[in-house]
Amino acid sequence: MLIRVDPEAPEHWVLHRVVSMLRDGAVGVIPTDTVYALAVSITHKDAIRRIYQLKELDEKKPLSIIVSDFAQAARYTNGIPNHAFKALKRALPGPYTFIFGASKEIPKLMLRDNRRTIGLRMPDHPIPLALAAALDEPLLVTSFRSAGDAYVDDPVEIEESMGKRLDFVTDGGPIAPEPSTVIDFTGAEPVVLREGKGDPWAVL
Repeated sequence: MLIRVDPEAPEHWVLHRVVSMLRDGAVGVIPTDTVYALAVSITHKDAIRRIYQLKELDEKKPLSIIVSDFAQAARYTNGIPNHAFKALKRALPGPYTFIFGASKEIPKLMLRDNRRTIGLRMPDHPIPLALAAALDEPLLVTSFRSAGDAYVDDPVEIEESMGKRLDFVTDGGPIAPEPSTVIDFTGAEPVVLREGKGDPWAVL
């Protein structure tokens, strides 16, 4: 099911439709500021398992969450040090993933084998931010890729290739795909794990 949403001014009634499906445990695709991503509500264990199955991922592999604001970020992380919070304020919303300790609000299914960290995203895109705000909880996300492991920039192509295995595809228009920059803040000093779309040195 392809659902068209204005990427600059998302229509409330359309977002409400997507939010209702996510609350019911739907697995869909949404746009971000970096790539199109598979997304579910973090409260639905079956939906989380479906994401791993769709991407044929080991369930030990950590995924990321999208939060709507800094209040959600604080709720779902186990403390954000002052130096890290300053970096977040400089960088977010933006094309970054920050690694922090996970709070007890994160489902145990997402923290297998004593893993206690979570990737935090607050993309510079109104659609995912509005969805996370309306849900009042984060979205669990992972980048959508083709069978050839390439990023897909066209939601119509995603729907045509995967529509039968997904509950919805949110069409926010084409995206020039580039992964986020990943920075780990779980140690005494931040560590850049991946340089992507965001400039790490502009925020550290």
